[in-house]
Amino acid sequence: MRWLIERRTAVGLALVFALFAVAGVASYRSLRQYGETTRWLLHTHGVLARIDSGLITLLDIQTGTRGFVLTGDPRYLEPYEHALPEVPTELDRLRQLTADNPRQQKRLDHLELLVPQFIAEMKVGLEIRRRKGFDAAVAQVASGRGKKLMDEIRAVFAEMEEEERQLLKVRTGAAGAGARLAILVSSVSSLLAVLLFVFCFHLVQRQIHRTQQAEIEARDARAYAESIVDTVREPLLVLRGDLRVVSANRSFYEFFQATESETLGRHLCDLGAGQWNLPQLRASLENILPQNGHFHDFEVEHEFPRLGRRTLLLNARKLYHQGNHTQLILLALADITERKRAEGAILRAKEEAERSNRFKDQFLSTMSHELRTPLNAVMGFSELLGDENYGPLNDRQRRYLGHVRNGGQHLLKLINDILDLSRMEAGRLELAPENISVEAVFSEALETIQPLAARRSHTLLQRTEPGLALRADATRFRQILLNLLGNAVKFTPDGGSIELTARPEGGAVRVEVRDTGPGIPLEEQQRIFEAFYRLRSAGQASEEGTGLGLAITSRLVELHGSRLEVQSEPGKGSGFFFRLPAQEFVAQAPQEIFATEPPLILIVEDDPLAAHLIRSQLTTAGYRVEHCGKSERALKMAAELQPAAITLDILMKPVNGWEVLSRLRADSTVAHIPVLIVSVVDQPGVGIALGADDYLVKPVDKSALLTAVRRCLARRGVSVPARPILLVEDDAATREVIGELLASEGLPYASAADGQQARDWVATTLPDLVLLDLVLPCVSGIELLSEWRSNPRTANLPVFVLTGKDLTRKEAAFLLNHTEMLLHKQQSWQQPLLKQLRRVLALEQGMGS
Repeated sequence: MRWLIERRTAVGLALVFALFAVAGVASYRSLRQYGETTRWLLHTHGVLARIDSGLITLLDIQTGTRGFVLTGDPRYLEPYEHALPEVPTELDRLRQLTADNPRQQKRLDHLELLVPQFIAEMKVGLEIRRRKGFDAAVAQVASGRGKKLMDEIRAVFAEMEEEERQLLKVRTGAAGAGARLAILVSSVSSLLAVLLFVFCFHLVQRQIHRTQQAEIEARDARAYAESIVDTVREPLLVLRGDLRVVSANRSFYEFFQATESETLGRHLCDLGAGQWNLPQLRASLENILPQNGHFHDFEVEHEFPRLGRRTLLLNARKLYHQGNHTQLILLALADITERKRAEGAILRAKEEAERSNRFKDQFLSTMSHELRTPLNAVMGFSELLGDENYGPLNDRQRRYLGHVRNGGQHLLKLINDILDLSRMEAGRLELAPENISVEAVFSEALETIQPLAARRSHTLLQRTEPGLALRADATRFRQILLNLLGNAVKFTPDGGSIELTARPEGGAVRVEVRDTGPGIPLEEQQRIFEAFYRLRSAGQASEEGTGLGLAITSRLVELHGSRLEVQSEPGKGSGFFFRLPAQEFVAQAPQEIFATEPPLILIVEDDPLAAHLIRSQLTTAGYRVEHCGKSERALKMAAELQPAAITLDILMKPVNGWEVLSRLRADSTVAHIPVLIVSVVDQPGVGIALGADDYLVKPVDKSALLTAVRRCLARRGVSVPARPILLVEDDAATREVIGELLASEGLPYASAADGQQARDWVATTLPDLVLLDLVLPCVSGIELLSEWRSNPRTANLPVFVLTGKDLTRKEAAFLLNHTEMLLHKQQSWQQPLLKQLRRVLALEQGMGS
């Protein structure tokens, strides 16, 4: 029975609202039609006024000219001089006002031919009067050319005025009819509004009765919820905004050995003889309601009177009590004393185990800082002196300063080499292998070494096959090449040649640096790879250097799983070569990006807050995101979703991140997916070794995360999301036309059908550019533009306006000052729009690259 009553009520209400809606729509359309007719009436009056103004301006020119011709008095030229510059403006205004009338436009075309001839004729008369006198000027006026032109101009203006008066008559009649229709429709709408009010009053009375029943049910539900809360093992407190206790669960009373009389209604800081009077905790709780926030894992270590010294972990967040519309705070407390003790024991054991490496790390750190800091000062100030900013130097001073600079560079290289060698000996130099284009790295290395080779007139040669690639740590591979090339430059006589080659060889790539130097004796070909050993030529001192370059190069090659070898004969030059695994390296062109299908990122993270943070950072950058909160399901979700990339935490249960990574790399269906580790565990070397594409240590800011994701996707040839163009247009057909135009150019876009949608969209995601209509439901385009320009976040957001609205002078000036482009739908706008879009978007990409 109750269902039948509600159904009948809903049907009746729907009928009344439908009638009211129909009346409202009719009223709106009639008022809108009346307003449109009135606007055209005002427009016609404006055109008539402008026609009169234009004709008067030309008459002022004629009057001033005749007065000067007759009298020779320059004062008669004041109307002429005032009116002359106004003529183009008057004609332009007439053309703008009659843009909708082709007949008037044709008349204006005729005027634009006659008016310059008329003005020229007036100027000729003035010039004749000045130079030849009154008689000559009168004769020129008597020729009648000026009068004939003025008569033709008057005729054109008369035709234009007659056209506008006919339009005025038609539009006046239409306005009267529209006003009568608007009054009728408004009366019907008012009557319907009264009926709707009576019906709604009846419904309100029924709703009051139902609300009373709901309150009874809510009290029962509250009692049920409180019984559930009492079963929670963690102590819980519910606080008001002034931090007075509203309720506590049974675990709180049992753990803190308190009673309800000692707890309820009391201030948190007064509980347990002031044991909760902690300034930092109080400040954090007081900020929750004003800032609509929360805090997570707030750790408190305190001496409690009845419990002794305990360590508690506090979590708090805002609650909203719907019954009395009050805001409350839920405070959860967890005793982690035993866990902290266990963590302390583990930490002490770890410190003991790492004691042997600590002294070496301290030495390396001290050496790096204590030697590099003064050395940078020496080299920096020597460079300043060499620029002679503080006075000229004589030849001896320049020579001595060059010795200082060269010595500093030599010492800096020695320090860097020793640090690299020490890290390699300690096993602390980690590699991050990746697929490398040989041709690209060769070009970079030769470009770096070119200035040194040019000083000794060396010829640098590069030979490699296109598309050849190998697997290595990119930074260390470049270091190997630069060390070998620098060594070749050092030992090759002036005018010699140095060749850098790479070729496939049995599933590997053989990389070789060959020079035309003096060669290396056979007995020294193995010793040159020893640290601090420097080659000596017969009867000559050893070459300048640290003696570490080849030793470090050899060990770097060995870290890559290869061996640095030498082929040399005295007098026939030397060649150093090694082999690294060959790889397929295909430079993929970026895929087209559509706003509907940005790359999908799978977040494997069991901490909800950390996952929420990563999700927010990725979604605001344009990615699609899925979250896997259970590590044991990561492989299955990756296989089902086939995401473009995966972010992976390490500290997870029951399956940790290392195991998840191993499973992903072992499964052929998902092994191709890039994996980015985001964890507090600082072991990037282990992660890269197990197959991770990149590694970030928490906390990670947004820019670092997005850069790493883009880097991972680029390595696998996956396109990264671009910020879309926001299309704000309420007309569905127009929105579809513009959308098709943007899609045909490969431009990603999102659309908003009214001003409020556009406002919400920009508030959460900043677009690359906004294409904005001015006449919108909810919020107008002018209001949106004003808001965006007053907000520092969107002050420089590019905005193109495409509208059919007739703009006032004030609106046009505002748009010209605050938009990149203004287009009218009445004109041809497609090609100008695309041209400007390409220009603006290309400029932004250039600035961001």
